[in-house]
Amino acid sequence: MHLPARRLTAALAGAGLCLATVGALPALATTDSAEIAGAEALADLVTVGDDGGFDLGADGSVLHEVSTTAVAPGLDLTSFQRLEEKGWTSGNILRADLTEPTLSMRVLDSGTTTAPATVLDQVKGSGAVAAVNGNHFDMNFTNAPIFTTVSDGEIINGYSQPYPAFTLTDGVAAVEYLSASGTLTAGDVTHELAGLNRATVPANSIGVYNERWGSASLDRPAGLPGETDVATAVVSGGVVTAVADTAGEPVFPDGGQILLGRGAGARALRALEVAQAVEITVEPSSDVDLGIGGNVPLVLDGALADFPDEPVAARTVLGLTEDGSELIVATVDGRSATARGLTRVEMAELMIDLGAHNAVNIDGGGSTTMVARPAGGTDVELVNVPSDGSQRVVANSLAFFSSADTAKLTDVAVRPVLDGEDAHHVLPGLRRTVEGVGLSEQLAGTDARGRFTVTSPGSLPNGKDANAVVAEQTRTGAVLEGVTPGPATVTFKASGLTGATNLTVLGPLDHVTASTQQIAMEGEGDTATIRLTGHDADGFSAPIEIADVEASVPGGFTIEPAGLDAFTVTATTASGSAVVQLAVAGTVVQVPVTVGLTTKPVTDLADGASWRFEQARASGALTVAQGPDGQPALRLTHDFTTSTATRGSYAVAPAPIPVPGQPQAITMLIDGDATGAWPRLQVRDGDGVVKQLDGPMITWEGWKETTFTVPAGTPFPLTLERVRIMETRSTASYRGDITFTDIRAVVAPDVEQPVAVPVHDPVIVTDGTVDGFAQRIAVMSDAQFVGRAPGSDTVAAARRTLQEIVAEDPDLLVINGDLVDEGAPVDFDLARRVLDEEVGDAVPYLYVPGNHEIMGGSIEEFEAAFGPAQNVVDVDGTRVITLDTSAGSLRAGGLDQIRLLEDSLAEVASDPTLTGVVVFFHHPTEDPLPADASQISDRHEAAALDALLGDFRARSGKSVAAVNAHVGAFHARSFEGVSNVVNGNSGKSPASTPDKGGFTGWTLLGVDPAEGVVGANPVPVTDRLQWLRAEVHARVDSLVLDVPAELALGETAVVTGTVTQDGGRQVPVAWPMSADWSGEGVTIAPASGTELEGGASVLRLNPATGELTAVGSGTATVRLTVNGVTEEVTVTVPEAEVPECETPGHAPTTPPGGSGGNAKALERGLGRPPWGCGA
Repeated sequence: MHLPARRLTAALAGAGLCLATVGALPALATTDSAEIAGAEALADLVTVGDDGGFDLGADGSVLHEVSTTAVAPGLDLTSFQRLEEKGWTSGNILRADLTEPTLSMRVLDSGTTTAPATVLDQVKGSGAVAAVNGNHFDMNFTNAPIFTTVSDGEIINGYSQPYPAFTLTDGVAAVEYLSASGTLTAGDVTHELAGLNRATVPANSIGVYNERWGSASLDRPAGLPGETDVATAVVSGGVVTAVADTAGEPVFPDGGQILLGRGAGARALRALEVAQAVEITVEPSSDVDLGIGGNVPLVLDGALADFPDEPVAARTVLGLTEDGSELIVATVDGRSATARGLTRVEMAELMIDLGAHNAVNIDGGGSTTMVARPAGGTDVELVNVPSDGSQRVVANSLAFFSSADTAKLTDVAVRPVLDGEDAHHVLPGLRRTVEGVGLSEQLAGTDARGRFTVTSPGSLPNGKDANAVVAEQTRTGAVLEGVTPGPATVTFKASGLTGATNLTVLGPLDHVTASTQQIAMEGEGDTATIRLTGHDADGFSAPIEIADVEASVPGGFTIEPAGLDAFTVTATTASGSAVVQLAVAGTVVQVPVTVGLTTKPVTDLADGASWRFEQARASGALTVAQGPDGQPALRLTHDFTTSTATRGSYAVAPAPIPVPGQPQAITMLIDGDATGAWPRLQVRDGDGVVKQLDGPMITWEGWKETTFTVPAGTPFPLTLERVRIMETRSTASYRGDITFTDIRAVVAPDVEQPVAVPVHDPVIVTDGTVDGFAQRIAVMSDAQFVGRAPGSDTVAAARRTLQEIVAEDPDLLVINGDLVDEGAPVDFDLARRVLDEEVGDAVPYLYVPGNHEIMGGSIEEFEAAFGPAQNVVDVDGTRVITLDTSAGSLRAGGLDQIRLLEDSLAEVASDPTLTGVVVFFHHPTEDPLPADASQISDRHEAAALDALLGDFRARSGKSVAAVNAHVGAFHARSFEGVSNVVNGNSGKSPASTPDKGGFTGWTLLGVDPAEGVVGANPVPVTDRLQWLRAEVHARVDSLVLDVPAELALGETAVVTGTVTQDGGRQVPVAWPMSADWSGEGVTIAPASGTELEGGASVLRLNPATGELTAVGSGTATVRLTVNGVTEEVTVTVPEAEVPECETPGHAPTTPPGGSGGNAKALERGLGRPPWGCGA
């Protein structure tokens, strides 16, 4: 479309800069509703993954999360988050089509320029559909806008100094320098006016103020208290009514003005006389209809402008495309873990990437605010996350309006009432509430009444074969119920219009999680909110609505519904505890709740002389000292200059110190030295597992109370073993000196800790092997040996593991990090020697760096010894990707490797010869242990990585798995159809209890490329497990099989196996350990089955439950194999004595052995009892 030029240039005289963006807008015209943008059917009001046409990856950023929604005809909102080299950026973009005749803009404020209000308050009741914060302003003083502002052709604030501004004139948009100045004429004398409603009047100048100024004092504009010469003159109806030598709070006559002068300007005003006629004019430098000024131009003619840079902050910028037809309003958030903010230069580069040819920077930082009314909505909502934590009151805002009709129904849509992408998921037997949404020409929500139907591929509307059904409906909403896994389309028809959205019915409910594991309230009347999420066995999630929940809590607390998916728990007592019980379809979730917190002493350090000093790669001393009030204290001095590896200085208690109660946290006074050292408390939990409670880095000097939070779910009681001062930064070198005292526990009333129901992902084989899979990949990790001790137990353990792996003859070995402990050259030399001697050329291997591979060094030293830290290898249809989290996250290893991952996944998606991907990196995205100490440190990165892999499976229809280590325990989970296997330690002592994966060993993955393509609608669990399973090989020093030597016919006993390893650790043979159960005369029931199969001549064994049932007389052998070690037990089942029947044809009512296990065996359908006397 040709856009005739109206104004080709708009330049500040003498500045030599042209900032115009040219483009004319067509005249306003009556437009049929069908022509209005957005009038076509909207399948989903918010489109996840739609980048709005913006190139958000032009800067090389990764892990994009983006969505776009229409706001009004000609106005769209795109929200994004992305990971850049320097951190996360979160932003929002309004794209305004300035050729849309129904779209307009105005500058809004609270009614006066010096009464700031939030952007939401400014637009309230105005009819605006979107807005952003406006001018910089005189914050904390007059609050008046700084720079010229024009709206509807009226100057609101005018400054004689020109500044870059966004302007509109007769529909033509530009970025130009804008100012406003005027004259005061009294008789034949004319004085220059420096502007209108200015926050400050320049020295020796005159400014004019009107009623739009408000009630703010004129002292600051007058330069008081520094200015010594000030005068004011009040003008009403073009006549001077008062002249004074003061400023102060203004009192404006109706339609009048106040002139304010400083220095020479004040002297000019004193020359005026009461009743003297004057003429005041103030005009903008350009005849604009709208103008809003900024401080600097960021983009000129498609390139970076010349401006001083500034540190990162939240920012708001207005940009125009080259033809002037589109306004791009961009905000970025700041000062948070997921939004660092941008420098001016970075923001300018972003605007260029977004398509801005010219752009101006307006107020940012805590002022940055964007609000919008999304399509289908009725109210304007906050879109961004203000960096102050809440909306800042600001001087004004740039608001968008739509003149399109708000009442006429032009379209309909349907959506879940709950927010969030997972709201489009529903579990079988549970409900999802949807609502029909009417859309006006303006895309505002309007009344629509119709009917809802559900269809699935191949089914009729509301047919019995649909994956979901309409359980109940009104004319505006419906409750759907999931039936069988698969897609379901929900359609809403009203007034001849149709809208639809897609839902997914997940696999059967596997487990339920609560939004909080524990609630601790301070006092009576306090409240907390609980939401529930249901998960299927593939790790897909869906919010659970309260209508599917039975909730209860004992006295002292109440629980009440709070919306569609939440409960509010209220404390009705000042001190107490209870357990909230929430039941969903037979699955129960328990959440402990307490009210009232007290502090109790842990130790007064009176025995300080008995504490001892220990260290890791450091030297130092522990001495008794005094606290700030003279109480006993301990002083730790340490020299952290002798190594670049992780160093530690420890104060070790003479005996473990019991910590009272069930603490929420432990506090301690620390006299800091501002070195940035990391304080940690070593405790042992109720399961006997050593845990570290983390405190903040010591960045302060002097005494300060420091809090060490106890993770929710920690088994009690706790004992305190040592205070640790750590230094993990290889670049930090210093001598430290800290003192600590007053160790106390923050204790809530004791509460019965619910026993967590473990989630045992079936990707780990518990009965059988992966020998039948086409590919096998061995995984070992966390041996953590040092080169200076080649004969150590950890080296021997590593050698033994490698020997076992070589004996299995896998296709590939992946060493998934922490083979060595300190990353020293001597460590790598020993690692190479061990691998050469134990593996050689027998098995190809990839070595993935863990945190201990760079302990005290850099990744370059590892790469010099073992090659690239990242690898991409294709193994007969399966792509293997290894990545580097040695510094705690993928981001810390450089964005190149995340790009490598994204690009490699894209390649697999389009390559028909590749059917699946296995990704290896050391740190898991989610730590299965309560302390959460071993997961990727950047939690948003972790979530984005999970989403990336889940999205790959959903979009490509191909399989993917992630394999990690580092935790010190074997574990597995699934998320969004992705199997996630965590390998435990292959040498170092584990970090969990034996029954929770805390044993040593290695993992053998079985992969079948022929099963990798799962398509758009995979069969829950089955398709995932047919492609990949994990066989966990525990190290076995000895194996005991506990089976009774004799069972009565029909009797059931529990069979157990126990592995002993590493000098006495006893590990139950159960998930996550793999085993192979077999025997003669024994039927092995499927480990995943709930019904036992018949047909065994003597015994039936269910490895999932350990139940062994005698089903026939004779002798059988039960055999258990773990990692190549086999034990077997012979079991005899004597023939049952057949009782004589008192009445022929009638069997005894109770079989031999009574009504216990035999009766239960009958209930399970073992067949006709051999002792019966049937007719």
